[in-house]
Amino acid sequence: MGTPRAAVFVDGLVRLRCPRGHALRSFCTESLDDGSLITYVLIDGQLYLAEAPAGPSAVDGAPEVWRIHGDDIVREHRFTLREVGGPLTLQLYGCCEACDAALVCFRLTIRPGEPTRVERLSASQCVPSAS
Repeated sequence: MGTPRAAVFVDGLVRLRCPRGHALRSFCTESLDDGSLITYVLIDGQLYLAEAPAGPSAVDGAPEVWRIHGDDIVREHRFTLREVGGPLTLQLYGCCEACDAALVCFRLTIRPGEPTRVERLSASQCVPSAS
């Protein structure tokens, strides 16, 4: 497999599960040809590019945002979402952290105004493109 070009995070409306039924929300893809590792978010069947705002980052001295979540403390980073036009077909792959499924793959077809079409792919169908 090549190096993934993008991370894709999926909202709860698109139900992607491993073979044992655990919900999956984080994937990699090589379907989006940007050439760098960037982040996309699928919300309500629409794909968005998560862009860091212009200006200083937390490293450059801008204030950081922290919140307490149970027994954890979380540092937040704010991003601007930019809608990515469709139609699009994405091949997503990832692993299930709950059961250590080696590779879980899906093909998502996104068309404006239509529900996202989801197909589970076999391991032999889930071969990211060569770069």
